Amino acid sequence: MQKLLIVCGQEGVGKSTLIKSLVKHLHHGAVIDTEDLLQVNPWKRDDEFESLAFDNAASMVNNFFKYNYEQVVAGSVVRNRRELDLLKTKLASQPETYILNLVVSQDILDRRRKQREREPFTEEFIDWLKTSAPQDSTLREANDGSYAYIEINNGELSVEETIKRLKDGIPRFFAQVSKA
Repeated sequence: MQKLLIVCGQEGVGKSTLIKSLVKHLHHGAVIDTEDLLQVNPWKRDDEFESLAFDNAASMVNNFFKYNYEQVVAGSVVRNRRELDLLKTKLASQPETYILNLVVSQDILDRRRKQREREPFTEEFIDWLKTSAPQDSTLREANDGSYAYIEINNGELSVEETIKRLKDGIPRFFAQVSKA
C-alpha cells in the first residue's frame, strides 16, 4: 500500500529538520525535501517556478512508488489545499495521504528563521514572509476526508517528541505492511 505524508508549515517551522529525522522511522520508505530540489540561480518565484516545484516533487514521489517504496514523506511541497489538489493531479497513483501541519508561535518562528542551519533569513525576508506567506488553514478547514490531517505545535518539542506525537496521531502511516 502506498502512503504519502506531506509535511507542511511556514518557512522556519522545522520541516526540513523533521524530515531528515523521519527516514529512520520508515519501514520501506523515502523522504523528499522539496527545498533541495529547488536550489537554482537566479531564484525567482513565479508561476513557471511553481510549476517546476510541483513537477519535481511529483516526479520524485512517483519514482519512489514506482520502485516499490511504500512510504514517502514529502516536505515543503504544498502550502494549502489548492496546491495539494494540484500535486495530486500530477501523481501516477492515488496513495493514502496524510498531512502534517507544523505550527509554532510567531516569536519562535522569527527566532528559528534567524538561526537556521541553511542561510539565515534577513529581517527584510522575514518581514516579507509574514505578509506574503502567512499560516494557511485551508488544509485543515477544507478536508473532505480524502486525507488524514494532523497539526502539531512543535515550538517547545524536540524532534523526537514531535515524531512521537506524529506516530501517535497517524499510526496507520507508520504501520508496517506485511508481505504475504
